Amino acid sequence: MRWLKKIIKIVLLAAIVLFLIAIGIPMGIMLAYWNDLPSLEPLEYETQSWHYPTKVYSDIARLTQEMSAEKLLERLERLRYEQIDSTPVGEGQFYLKKTASSSSNEMKLYLRGFNYPRLALRPRLITIEIKGRKIAEIKDADGTALREFTLEPEAIAEFYGSEGTDRELISLDEAPQDLLNAFMAIEDKRFYEHSGFDLYRIAGAFYWNLKHPRRSPQGASTLTQQLARDLFLTRQQRWTRKIKEALLAVRIERKYTKDEILERYLNRINLGRYGSREIYGIKEAARCYFGKEVPDLNLQECAILAAIPKDQMWYSPIRNPDRAHGRRQIVLKQMLRYGFIDKEQYDEAAESELETVSIREQAANKRMGYFLEYIRLQVERTQTHNPDAIHWQGLEVYTTIDASMQFAANSAVQGKLDKLDKDILRFPVYEDNKARWIAGERGDKVRNPAEYVQAGLVAIEPSTGYIRAMVGGRDWYAAPFNRAYSAMRQPGSVFKPFIFGAAFANNLATPATIVVDEPWEIEDPSLPSGFWRPENFYEKFYGQITVRRMLVKSINVATARLLYEVIGPEKAAAFGRAMGIKSPLAPYPSLALGASEVNLLEITSAYGVLANQGMRAEPICIKYVLDRERSILEENVPSTRRALDKNVAYLITYLMEDVVEEGTGRNLRRLYGFNRAAAGKTGTTNNETDAWFIGFVPGVVTGVWVGFDNPAKSVRVSGAIAALPIWADFMKAVVDGPERDFQAPDGIVFVNVDADTGLPATRGTTNVIREAFLKGTEPEF
Repeated sequence: MRWLKKIIKIVLLAAIVLFLIAIGIPMGIMLAYWNDLPSLEPLEYETQSWHYPTKVYSDIARLTQEMSAEKLLERLERLRYEQIDSTPVGEGQFYLKKTASSSSNEMKLYLRGFNYPRLALRPRLITIEIKGRKIAEIKDADGTALREFTLEPEAIAEFYGSEGTDRELISLDEAPQDLLNAFMAIEDKRFYEHSGFDLYRIAGAFYWNLKHPRRSPQGASTLTQQLARDLFLTRQQRWTRKIKEALLAVRIERKYTKDEILERYLNRINLGRYGSREIYGIKEAARCYFGKEVPDLNLQECAILAAIPKDQMWYSPIRNPDRAHGRRQIVLKQMLRYGFIDKEQYDEAAESELETVSIREQAANKRMGYFLEYIRLQVERTQTHNPDAIHWQGLEVYTTIDASMQFAANSAVQGKLDKLDKDILRFPVYEDNKARWIAGERGDKVRNPAEYVQAGLVAIEPSTGYIRAMVGGRDWYAAPFNRAYSAMRQPGSVFKPFIFGAAFANNLATPATIVVDEPWEIEDPSLPSGFWRPENFYEKFYGQITVRRMLVKSINVATARLLYEVIGPEKAAAFGRAMGIKSPLAPYPSLALGASEVNLLEITSAYGVLANQGMRAEPICIKYVLDRERSILEENVPSTRRALDKNVAYLITYLMEDVVEEGTGRNLRRLYGFNRAAAGKTGTTNNETDAWFIGFVPGVVTGVWVGFDNPAKSVRVSGAIAALPIWADFMKAVVDGPERDFQAPDGIVFVNVDADTGLPATRGTTNVIREAFLKGTEPEF
């Protein structure tokens, strides 16, 4: 018996040693990993950015008499004013009362109070009389007539994260309970019970993997572990990573509440990919996939979002709708199984169709990607002492953007480019083609979206320099390159007004000056032929022709001769710089045809000098930047200077009015029905590579460029066909209020002249026009 006791002791001792080893080694490993875990500082950074994203706002809107009532209603809808059936009693309400006259209505509008930098407005009730779809009269509650009223700025985006993208965030109380339940049902049903990792789930996954060794292994990561992995680790399937993940989860659970963790998870999670852009967070995903805000999601949409994290590409509702539908059904079954929904709710959601909207549609109609990227760059440039401030310090950025104009710009660019694709270029429908490309289809009938024609649009208020709308391409998500600001292209004939401006400003020509238009060349050793020979459109020559007709008909050869023989390239280049063009202007004869590259923003701003009677206002996109305590960090006020004599500015404008009446821009009147006073110029470069139209009305100057990113490709049509229609659609949608004309200053005199010779008209003259001249340069009888 003694030997048996010894054996038992030895066995017990060995068992104890083995037990201690079995416990000690993992504990030692875990202790080593615990001490080697990364700091939670990145999560602190995430916490700061989630709590304090930078908010971006449009400009305030001032509405006056003669403005469109329909546009007022659109603004109220975007600002979420509530229409009620009686006189409003609280802020944010309005009542539209029908009157006996079918053309007259009355609106009672209870304006919200708001605090704008350097402006605080109290809530108040006003009455608006509407006649013929226009605001006819504005009165205060006591009947006092008002000249205008002001609506608060619109929140247009939030900047989040160092990626420079605009990840938009939610707080947990904004999310519907179905959304929270859907994620917990499929990812972590005991989320509110465990301390970071779930032993029950680990055991279940271990048993399932042993039982099904040939199938894909089942994971057991909790939501907290997934958050830890996304922030600190990789997705490599290693035990060491799983141990670190679990330990990090425990550390996170010790520092944050469950609700804080869930909120960060829902704002952090990757919910798919579009082109080069990741979709982060449920707010962005809800907008991209369903065109909704998070609180408006229904049960089946909540289940779809919860279905995606298992494999973002495989279960994308846009790329793979059938697989997404199948995964959604699994989520719904899990929600039913764990009591999150009842059978009736399950049946209704499970039988519903999977409906999504395209990401491009959201980008075009609800997003302002190109402008927002421009805003981000400007904030980072000005806040040099703290360049990361925009990512997490809770700034408020009040921009110059007019939300209505921006949406109109998006619509005009998208609509007319689609028409150009179809009618001229014979490209497949962009959105359909792009969806097929993303899904992996290739072949003759599927094009790379990067090969499609692009466009840029910039609208500026010339008196202030405020940028009111900016579109840098047809699809920010697929092509995040801002063609309104970053692309350098030859302006072609839209540069010609500066050539004639240089002539007028230096008293070298008048609108009635005669120039000979015939084949012409000059020596140019830099060219293989040794000569430069400008050509006219359609290779037509006009003989003796006035300066007015040269600009109206956009005649190349005569303009080049005027520059070379009369003005001098140096004076023309200096004139362009004075107007505000900062890109290099080569002082060569080819400058007459717009051979020096510029960007759309700068040349549109230069046209603003003409629209503003010779005063230049530097372009401004940001009015105020505020910190979290609403202290003003940055304030930009209009900066103007005299760039051009007002009489010369009017003279050029007067000629460009004829461009849209009888010249290359005449389709603005004849086809597109834009009937307000306007001046502008078309432009088309060699081989129809770049198509332009820049024009203005009193109060707004807008430039449009159309072309391919590859400058070797042609749009096949002129600026009058490719760019002018975009300009027309946009301006018809946004130009509002009383009609105004361009007013001639005192230094201008008008003389009736012969349109063909420029000489004073006599009784027998048959082609008479009323020509403008700088006082003292008019022809003598």
